[in-house]
Amino acid sequence: MEKEQLESLLEMNAAIASISDKHELYTVAIDKLHGLIGFDDAVVIVLLNNGRDYINFLNMATPERRSHPLFKEIVNKIRPTKGSAFEYFLSQSDLYEWRLENMVKRFPDDPGLKLMLQTGLKNSFNLKLRTGGREIGLLLFHFGGKSPYRASQKSFYESIANQLAGAINNILAKEELADREKDKSFQLSINNALLNTHTKEELCLTLANLFNHQIPFDILALRIWSGSGLLTDWFALKNEKDEDFRSINDQISKEAARELRVLEKDKTSLDKLPGIFSADKFDELCEHFPIYAYARKSHRIRSVLRLPFQLSMDRSAHIIFSSVKENVYTARHLSILEHCIAQISLTLDNLLAFEQLKQEKIYLEEEINTEHNFEEIVGTSPGLREILQKVSQVAPTDTTVLIQGETGTGKELIARAIHKLSPQKDRTLLKVNCAALSPQLIESELFGHEKGSFTGATERRIGKFELANESTIFLDEIAELPIELQAKILRVLQEKEIERIGGKNTIRIEIRIVAATNRELLKMISAGKFRSDLFYRLNVFPIHLPPLRERKEDIPLLSTHFIQKANKKMHKNIERLSEQSLNEMLAYHWPGNVRELEHVIERAVILSEGRTLSVPIAKESVHAIDGKAPDTSRIKTLKELESEHILHVLRQCNGKVRGEDGAATLLDIKPTTLESRMKKLGIKKEYVLSGR
Repeated sequence: MEKEQLESLLEMNAAIASISDKHELYTVAIDKLHGLIGFDDAVVIVLLNNGRDYINFLNMATPERRSHPLFKEIVNKIRPTKGSAFEYFLSQSDLYEWRLENMVKRFPDDPGLKLMLQTGLKNSFNLKLRTGGREIGLLLFHFGGKSPYRASQKSFYESIANQLAGAINNILAKEELADREKDKSFQLSINNALLNTHTKEELCLTLANLFNHQIPFDILALRIWSGSGLLTDWFALKNEKDEDFRSINDQISKEAARELRVLEKDKTSLDKLPGIFSADKFDELCEHFPIYAYARKSHRIRSVLRLPFQLSMDRSAHIIFSSVKENVYTARHLSILEHCIAQISLTLDNLLAFEQLKQEKIYLEEEINTEHNFEEIVGTSPGLREILQKVSQVAPTDTTVLIQGETGTGKELIARAIHKLSPQKDRTLLKVNCAALSPQLIESELFGHEKGSFTGATERRIGKFELANESTIFLDEIAELPIELQAKILRVLQEKEIERIGGKNTIRIEIRIVAATNRELLKMISAGKFRSDLFYRLNVFPIHLPPLRERKEDIPLLSTHFIQKANKKMHKNIERLSEQSLNEMLAYHWPGNVRELEHVIERAVILSEGRTLSVPIAKESVHAIDGKAPDTSRIKTLKELESEHILHVLRQCNGKVRGEDGAATLLDIKPTTLESRMKKLGIKKEYVLSGR
């Protein structure tokens, strides 16, 4: 190596040492390399995606060549390595000299070679770029005349390539680091944006806005498949211009819509793997799947980036980016999408779960309208009229209501009446029976939970409070809430906010709470079993329902109502209640209140054969009222006595087995033992209140 060349290399090395980006490298390369080699054109090509693709990293072309139409097809375009002239050059020696006319014959469709031919270049030689023992690309020098390449200058050329390779490697590393930081920022923006999506259509539009500056596309599509393989949903947005997206679902003809919604019979691994499809690979995709052939024909699509992903309930989905340009998608674009797909999948799962809940709400609303109309509050007694007056006063407000009364007095009907007369009447009233759920489940039922928050939490669940947002929730038997959970209910009342189990975000809700209990809460407060602060928050507007024995004047009307209801249910035509039965019913103390009355009449209707109803009141009850002792002429077996005693206690507890006021507690035995004895004696809960 000559002294002059060595000095030039030292100057170049000093200049390259301070380079931090591609623009600075271009300036140094033009200034230093041109003086060393005297080329007419030069290109730096680097490998991407583990050698699968390549890109023209640096183009040191003259202004004439930069203005040529073919130049735009080359610059900044990622191309597949396989079968290219670039792959051929990599297979040759480290320093490889070639004539353009020979190479054009070998690769007639290569746009880079075409550009060289049309701009007067004739000869070239390549230098392989290596760093850390691996090839990262090529440095190509092009000449309009004879190449100045000399085999004797090999060490000089290699020194140039090594210096340039080091600088390029540093720039690529910095770009990769910058890309990672961008990815983190983008994932955060994805997460924040997806939190505010409420429908699948909104999700598709949100994704279009988010990815618009990250992944180029003319059409963005989202497909959702059921577990059985049927296409259940299809959303497509066309990118008219930046940040202006238009749905093209309605533009699809009936014939094309059928084609899009049929599961392709020729199902291959192509449809199961993520991938980038362009040119010939895209044509192959079109042969297998009609949807892509339709996109090619109707929207001139030439490139596709697609990523399948799994959802819960054996469902799956595909997100598809499509472009009218060839070779527009890169492994970098696929990587961006893969890093975000978990968030997209979770959001879509939640939206689908919410839709299912909406369907369940619709069903519940229909059930309420047919089975639980508050018009079933029957009676004209002064006590009931006072209750209904309070209901009409409090219903239009958002005030918390506490309904108290014995079991069977109609607390749920009053709660439904409050909701039906409230501004939220068009939304569903959600009911939670606090005594029906175990302490381990009730918190999840009310507040929901995040996936993985506890053993068995395999997916996110939306709680009843969140589902009842902007509506009313009815907390029946609220006295049965565990003391530790009462504090969380208090927070809902005070702050109007909740947190899912395992969640990190606070969720604001607008909700009205109507609570009910048959327990004496003040006694529970004294015993340390109910929080006093929660009681006073609930007791803003108390409603106390009188037992049936205190409004016996309503028994005739209630009896008529229940007879008509049973007639319709059992297709009978009972017209009246016998006078004797009515007198016995008026004399009876009705410990089960209105619910017991309804069950007694229903049983009598089942047994009745004529048009006059005779209602047999339990013998024990009548004797107790008349002061007469029951017949003891027959000695009963121990089994009969045990059965009668269990039935008597169960009726006192309104069929409740567990809990402090349950039958097991009164009998001083374990609930499981009592349930076992009931099963052995043939005692069923549905017989308890009906008096069987």
